[in-house]
Amino acid sequence: MKKAANQIISETKNSNVFDFVVDLSVQKEIKDFITIFGQNYDKLDILVNNAGVNLPSRVITSEGIEYVFAVNHMAPFILTTSLLNRMKNQSQAQIINIASNGERYAKFDLNNLQGEKKYNGTKHYCLTKLCNLMFTYELARRLTGHEITCNAIHPGGVRTGIMKSYKSLSLPSIVWKFLYPTLQNPDDVAEYILNLYQKGAFKNENGKYFFKEQMVASSNLSYHVDYARKIWEISENLVVV
Repeated sequence: MKKAANQIISETKNSNVFDFVVDLSVQKEIKDFITIFGQNYDKLDILVNNAGVNLPSRVITSEGIEYVFAVNHMAPFILTTSLLNRMKNQSQAQIINIASNGERYAKFDLNNLQGEKKYNGTKHYCLTKLCNLMFTYELARRLTGHEITCNAIHPGGVRTGIMKSYKSLSLPSIVWKFLYPTLQNPDDVAEYILNLYQKGAFKNENGKYFFKEQMVASSNLSYHVDYARKIWEISENLVVV
């Protein structure tokens, strides 16, 4: 992070660039960051929720939340809802949630959101990405009347280390290695999303799903309003006080 911040400062000649390192699996660290942000900044123009993990086995955090659900869903939920007041102070603020077409393969069960009954790493990842979309659409509904938009974008496959925890001969790992050469460079994708924001690709849209720059439909299940509201309620109850 420090290296990236220094590079931005060097290229833009803008010294007002700061980096914060936060473990998104730990709610206390997220809240500490939110406190620091609030003490130093009175507005927020754009929030991009990007972090994602995929684990082959179920892991519980020190705060009692399943790890993948904590990072992929709870972290953006807490960050976004906690920073909304800073965004309401800014005209045309935008929330962009990075999505995945894996949400189409999710097996949805409100009683298994944290793998309580059965855990499969790949399927659980897909479930958390479905939760991301439900959160996106529900937040967009709640933001009606405010100058804040919330959309989701699937940028395509990205060359990350998201599968590094899987054994090399496991099926998910083999498939990932086969696809890896065809995937996009993370830096290129980050720059692409930033460019979309700068040219206003999403500012007149709210509660929409994009594959790159094209507005598309997500799974039928992702639009289920009652499930989205229930996940919101469950998420609120999982926030550690």
